[in-house]
Amino acid sequence: MNTFFTYFTPFSYWILVALWITILVIYMQHLSQRELLGRSVVLLLTVLALDAFRSLVESLYFGFYFNAKFGYFSQAIYETLGQPQLIILPKLLNIVTGVVIIVILIRSWLPRQMRLSSIERQQKKERLDLMEESHAQMGMTMFGLDQYGLVRFWGRGGYALLGYQEHELVGKNLEKILVTKSWQQLSQVLSLVEKMGMTGLEGNRMIVHGVHKSGERIELALQLSIAAGMGHCQLVGVLMPERVPIERISTSVKGPVLG
Repeated sequence: MNTFFTYFTPFSYWILVALWITILVIYMQHLSQRELLGRSVVLLLTVLALDAFRSLVESLYFGFYFNAKFGYFSQAIYETLGQPQLIILPKLLNIVTGVVIIVILIRSWLPRQMRLSSIERQQKKERLDLMEESHAQMGMTMFGLDQYGLVRFWGRGGYALLGYQEHELVGKNLEKILVTKSWQQLSQVLSLVEKMGMTGLEGNRMIVHGVHKSGERIELALQLSIAAGMGHCQLVGVLMPERVPIERISTSVKGPVLG
């Protein structure tokens, strides 16, 4: 076993050298086509290339050092590379590379990702506002529920439909605006989503009975779908007077309804 490690330990450094050269060449080839890549990808490749270069230099240094130590190269190489003022050089390269990578991340990559995230949030908000406005004009309202069945948002059309504004329902469940039987139906759907990731409605509407803030009982149609990219919402729903045709809903809710 000792014989195996005597040969494998110095040889492993040349395996590492070959691997890091291959990785560095791949990164550099892609960086040479940076005009075809996005800025974020270029920054990521730059960071990876710097790390690959650091690892290559370190593997070369200690490859020569240990191969000389085991007698495969001149003893003079071992003595030279073993000097404290030289053996610290790979570690200094590690430090410099780490600092450069941190600077790149802080000054370029992170601010860009934050800007993109802000733009994406703004675009989602604008789309949501358009859908809410469309629903309100048709006497409907959109709402979102989290995994516990609590309201996360309540569309502007909800005031005209049931007399409740958003601040009156957010953080509460819909038991307040649905009769007991309808709330139990909705609870079953929420349970199914929690267990199987599907509503079981297959894009169909369910008829529920709501209670207006004034106390009037209203027959409503409810369409539910799995929420995607809507923060903490697990379900997004549309409440409408039962008489609203399904064709009118499809023009105001973007994307397919997921069963």
